[in-house]
Formats: sequence, structure tokens, C-alpha cells
Amino acid sequence: MKLHHHTAFSLAASGTLYLLTKSWGLAIASFIAGIFIDLDHFIDYFREHGINLDIKKFFRICKNAQFNKIILLFHGWEWLIVICTIAWCSGWDPLMTGIVIGLSHHMILDIFYNSKNLRAYSIIWRWSKGFEFDTVFPNLTPKKYEYKNSLDRT
Repeated sequence: MKLHHHTAFSLAASGTLYLLTKSWGLAIASFIAGIFIDLDHFIDYFREHGINLDIKKFFRICKNAQFNKIILLFHGWEWLIVICTIAWCSGWDPLMTGIVIGLSHHMILDIFYNSKNLRAYSIIWRWSKGFEFDTVFPNLTPKKYEYKNSLDRT
């Protein structure tokens, strides 16, 4: 899903949360978590394409799925379970609860938009597949003929 879609949804969800709970901490945590989970795309971009702060190139590479491997460190059910457990143990602290809500709606939107495969959002499952982009997200894999050299996806 594109950044502006996640931003719009996070803003709407956070606004709704504030109206229902009157908790700025909950609303802001949900908003930030719902967007900034995508910072892990920079980790994969830098790992595979080198340190380059060309934002247009970054968005082009992500849009065109130009990755051989995809780790997506923050996109994982495993993290959601850990953070949900922390939220529960803290008596549903508004900050932790907001993070749970933000991460949850982000990953659910990604599943509907990017991959219907729930396993694709498990770090353990991606690891078991060697983080191979074509295996993890086969429906997002560009056609090989779109590249001048099918081995160079940059």
C-alpha cells in the first residue's frame, strides 16, 4: 500500500480513537505506528541498493518491487504478539495500545493491498524462505522482461 494511503487511514483511525477515548497518547501512538512501521523499507533498500538518500529512487524501487531479498524487519506478526503482550501486561497503557492498533491496521491494509498470504507478514516464515522476494511476494514480482538485465533489478 502506498504511503499516502497509510497516512490517510492512520489519520482517520487516530482521529476516531481520540474521539472515542479522548486520549492523545493513544491516538498519536496509533498514528505514528501506522506509518513509521514502513521505515523498515529503508533498511531493505539500503541493504540491497546501497546507502543512497535519493527519495525518488527509493520510491521507484519500492513501487517496482526491485528487490531480490526482502526482510521487512518491522512487518511481523511476531512483533505484534510481543507488543500486544506488553500492552496487556501494562493494563493496556494508551501508548502501547496505540502502537498495537497502528501496527495492526497497517499490516491488515498491507495484506489486502499487497499479498493475501498471511504468512508473508511473519518474519519467521520469510526467514524460512530465505527472504527471497519472489517467493515471499510472488504476486508483486515484476515481470523479468521489464528489466534490461533480469539479474540487475536496480
